Amino acid sequence: MAPPTNILDHIVHLAPNVKDATENLTKLGFNVLAGGTHADGLTENALISFPDGTYIELISFTHDPSYYPPNSPERTARESHRWANKSLGWIDYAFLGNGQLDPPNRISDLVNARAQAHGGEPIYKAEVPGGRLRPDGVRLDWVITAGEEEGVLGLIPFFCGDVTERGLRVPSSANEITHPVGAQGVTAVRILVSEEDLAKRKQQLADIIGAEALQANEHSVHFPLSKTKDNGVKGALILSVPQDDDEREYLKTHGSALYELHVKVSGDQSGVVKTPFGRIVLE
Repeated sequence: MAPPTNILDHIVHLAPNVKDATENLTKLGFNVLAGGTHADGLTENALISFPDGTYIELISFTHDPSYYPPNSPERTARESHRWANKSLGWIDYAFLGNGQLDPPNRISDLVNARAQAHGGEPIYKAEVPGGRLRPDGVRLDWVITAGEEEGVLGLIPFFCGDVTERGLRVPSSANEITHPVGAQGVTAVRILVSEEDLAKRKQQLADIIGAEALQANEHSVHFPLSKTKDNGVKGALILSVPQDDDEREYLKTHGSALYELHVKVSGDQSGVVKTPFGRIVLE
């Protein structure tokens, strides 16, 4: 039986430094937890974990490129990092993978076969290992499935498949997933695309998710997403053309990319809140 390929895992927010990002999101009513430094030493993170099993990863680079000696392997790795040239804010999002590095059971094998069945190009590269060290010294390992095409970072999901137990990576105790704002989980990840690109990306996401859109019109496409925990918060991936001048400007400056995150909250607090670099819609 093929593994599911539509489970929302986490959403990535890039900031100048984790400390400031933690303070900003805490002020918005989220419970921000210390993360750690990734295995390559280039990035560090903090986490906002929700009752539906999803989480936000607040990430920053540990050093500017100039910190590393010219022409050193560390400098090259920093300058070629997948997020090195991304604008601050929402930069990427992940679906849950299966942790397989070898064919034929990798996520890339499954998704690329779907695309090639109707004459499409491969969507994902072969898997690579990843990991990070928690502040308490626990080592976490996973497998990353990244997009094949240039320019799809934050447009299509990457996959993160755990080698070590997912519970070690994702905080889930009652005090870790309880937020002053009453956040219950992610209801939508919204991606902005151009009108010309909408049809292509719709087909691509159908191949990735393994299902046709739940609803679609000339302006947007909604795909249903699954979660690791069923707490009643339904999720969707929304592919949308810009609806106003702000969104048209965002598309112009960022290209087709992740635009905003929708979060279910309890109580009567709703509307748009902003980090210094990104939008969150509280519902």
